[in-house]
Amino acid sequence: MKNIFQIILAGAFMLTSSLTFAQSAEKKVILINGVPTEVMLDGSGNIQSEVRERPDYMTGYVQAPANLKRQATVDPVIAEVSSGAVEKTGDFKVTFDDSKITLPNNGAGVLASVVEKTKSASKGFVLLRTKFDANSSASNVMAQRRVYACKKYLETKGIAPNKILISLEPGAATSNDVNIFIR
Repeated sequence: MKNIFQIILAGAFMLTSSLTFAQSAEKKVILINGVPTEVMLDGSGNIQSEVRERPDYMTGYVQAPANLKRQATVDPVIAEVSSGAVEKTGDFKVTFDDSKITLPNNGAGVLASVVEKTKSASKGFVLLRTKFDANSSASNVMAQRRVYACKKYLETKGIAPNKILISLEPGAATSNDVNIFIR
């Protein structure tokens, strides 16, 4: 008698938990490998089962509506520099040694002058620009690290990170110079 009661109690418990489990399942459409798919999710968000693919579900979201009429915005500092208002050589220049990414001996002095001039500039922006060989990923990495070295120096001297802009220009050859524009 005791065993029968335990079996009935265990069966009732299993039935109740399976009903609760089934009730907590929720039907959602998610992207699986870029394909909208209807799935059943359990209470914790895990996929229980895939119901069906829904290839036309997101058709309306493929392109933005044409009536948005958004205008492209350009950062005024970059627009001023790229419009030819100043020479391409910049206001200051830090020349790195060949295949080196650490600041050269005279680099700290040049960047100290940049800090002083930036504090008296009208907008207080600094643009760091360098060129790299577009066919060489090593050249790209070296250009990034050179600009980053200059950026970190300026940040340690009190220039806010959001006031330092970076421009890496792909081209046919690598430049050892980081040109610095101040606005």
